[in-house]
Amino acid sequence: MPTKRTYYLWLAAWALFYAGVLPYAVPMFLHWLSSPSDWWLGWGVVGLSVLAVGVALSIYQAARGLVRFLSHSSSTPPSSFNDRSSTKF
Repeated sequence: MPTKRTYYLWLAAWALFYAGVLPYAVPMFLHWLSSPSDWWLGWGVVGLSVLAVGVALSIYQAARGLVRFLSHSSSTPPSSFNDRSSTKF
């Protein structure tokens, strides 16, 4: 199971990707797609493809974490305070 530090690093990386990279990269790549040069058109397609892979990866990680959380929370029975207080340490 990943540590809390790893979780926060991924969260920070995805926040930087969505807040910092996408707002600047998408208009730039769309501009490249509209240029008459085949060279710029190719780089626009490559750039948008890389961004699409990043978005798909972030959605995959979020769904995987959500499924793991939901399956973990539904598989453990709810414990009452009395059950925990009777356990000797």
